[in-house]
Amino acid sequence: MAPRKITKLPPPSSSSTRRPTRSTGFTNDAERRKVEKQVKTDLSELKKALNAIPTPKALAPKPLTLELVKEIAKMDAPKRTRKQSKLLVKQYTPKSDHYIGWEHAVHQGNLKLKQKLQDHSARVVATQLDLKDFFSKEYQLPKANVQPDTTGFQSVTFDGQEDTIHLVDKNGLHYASVIKKPDSPKFEEMYQEFRRLQADLPKSAGAPVESLRGDFFTFHLMLSGQDTACMDGPYFNLKFVKNYRTMIKFLRNKHVTALREYCNTRFFECFPSHASHYMDTGSSEHYRPHGAFLWAPCFPSLAINQEGQAYSLPHRDRRDYLQGLAGVFSYGDYTKLQISFTEAKVSLDFPPGALCFFPSHVLHHFNSPILPGETRGSMTMFMSSDVVKWNGLGGKVANTPEAQQAAYRQRCIDAWQLFQPLPDSD
Repeated sequence: MAPRKITKLPPPSSSSTRRPTRSTGFTNDAERRKVEKQVKTDLSELKKALNAIPTPKALAPKPLTLELVKEIAKMDAPKRTRKQSKLLVKQYTPKSDHYIGWEHAVHQGNLKLKQKLQDHSARVVATQLDLKDFFSKEYQLPKANVQPDTTGFQSVTFDGQEDTIHLVDKNGLHYASVIKKPDSPKFEEMYQEFRRLQADLPKSAGAPVESLRGDFFTFHLMLSGQDTACMDGPYFNLKFVKNYRTMIKFLRNKHVTALREYCNTRFFECFPSHASHYMDTGSSEHYRPHGAFLWAPCFPSLAINQEGQAYSLPHRDRRDYLQGLAGVFSYGDYTKLQISFTEAKVSLDFPPGALCFFPSHVLHHFNSPILPGETRGSMTMFMSSDVVKWNGLGGKVANTPEAQQAAYRQRCIDAWQLFQPLPDSD
């Protein structure tokens, strides 16, 4: 085999070795120097142009007026959350002190309570409730699924000349009272005027209730204690604030004022110890200077269930003061209605114009429906647990020392002693 012939390639030309520089992208140094010279020239011209611009004069500050101060404050203030737009009690400025004239209410209430038992205008009914089952609880009871079944319940109605019925538990502790509507022209005028006034309350101030509780509006005029999330003190609910003028006019109407005095007086005459405790809370430095209790002297809050088809299913008012009592004033045009307490297994006659006090947080309560074509409304007066807590912790709920919190918890336990036996009627 003949040897393979190897062909030699010519040496590469000098032009084929020129490649773009990786760092600059120029094909040769001459091209790079030309571009650098042009950039320096452009920078020099830009500098001359900038130096030619005249220096602006210093801006003269605006005079510090009240309007400017307000604008600056708005810029510096943190944006409030929706909840913070509610009205703090320190912003509420009532024109009168509703605690004047109630100095002897506890003494007078005790005398009246005993007198009515002696003259038999008040009757005592024993029930199956045992309040001591709850005496170890501090703040809140659990939710429970309770049906509106009154099978086996004791039915209690007004008899003869009596106008008050007191309920006591197995140990004789007095825990509920219902007072019949007074038979007097003065009360009848107040009662009918209140019905008219509550019917005229603006819809914007209330809200429809849950579908299973009737077709009516509820108006809350409510005081809440400090909210650690965003409030630095007790406050009123937003609906009340937005309709402030209208609701204050309603509260200051002479007929509503008369009803407020009537309800508080009956509270002292049925539960003088509880009423005294409530009044002490409302007259404390945290509430009295601001007139914070809207249904003074005892109750800070109201819920007005506008007259219509108002009824309720079994429930506990778990935001109410656990050791306390709520009052319910019933009104309307109906023939018969009962309010029932599940734990006590009792149903009470609750005619139009009647007033009932009971532990709304302890007892599952509900009322029977009215007949078609009839109307019924109710007004609930109550005190939420955080209102008591704010006062009990000295106005400092957030970052409260553990020792102070423990002392307050013990006071809650001790508050069960507000439930006492009725005085001897002999």
